[in-house]
Amino acid sequence: MNVVWFKRDLRLADHTPLVSAIENDQRLVLLYIVEPNLLADPHYRGRHWHFIAQSLEAMNAQLAPFGGRVEVLEGDAVDILKNLHAETSISGLFSYEETGLGVTFDRDRRVARFCEQAGILWTEFQTNGVQRGRRDRRGWNKAWHAVMSHGQTTAAPAHIAQRLTSLPPALEGARCARLVRWRQQKPEFQQGGSAAAQQVLTHFLTERAEGYQLFISKPE
Repeated sequence: MNVVWFKRDLRLADHTPLVSAIENDQRLVLLYIVEPNLLADPHYRGRHWHFIAQSLEAMNAQLAPFGGRVEVLEGDAVDILKNLHAETSISGLFSYEETGLGVTFDRDRRVARFCEQAGILWTEFQTNGVQRGRRDRRGWNKAWHAVMSHGQTTAAPAHIAQRLTSLPPALEGARCARLVRWRQQKPEFQQGGSAAAQQVLTHFLTERAEGYQLFISKPE
């Protein structure tokens, strides 16, 4: 079984790890983990979890007509993956690299150690211009352009849902019960989900970008 682990990439379109996991021709679980370490981290506030919940809801709205969904579990990432692996052997873990905080980088290192010990192949894909492990800037610009000009890879929701398998009963108790409460937010907050993101991007490109360079350093 393969697992696609969503982090700061809550969308179905233009998602290379998701497409790669589907092409691997195994059963699939789509997973988002609500982690206690992030809930307690001062960098995360309620509005972040509202945005995350709305983004997950938008993804599941795309998958629901075809009988699929993203499984949202609460707990330590290593514990969740370990329990899932014990119930239904994970052969491949697919995700984007996360450029985030020290707490997420430490978690990724723990996940990497677990995957190595458990014989799980964790395939990470570059998600932005950040290039891990570089010791100098030679060739950085060329590599950045290669990533940013790469074509989109998208799988249809119906095709994704055909690959999905159900969550083992032993993990049902780990389902996150906070999502319903988190979906509600103040109307002035930014809305989560790919459709809302596209509206913001379109509005910026067609209207707000006109004076962007002129006024970027003038908050008023």
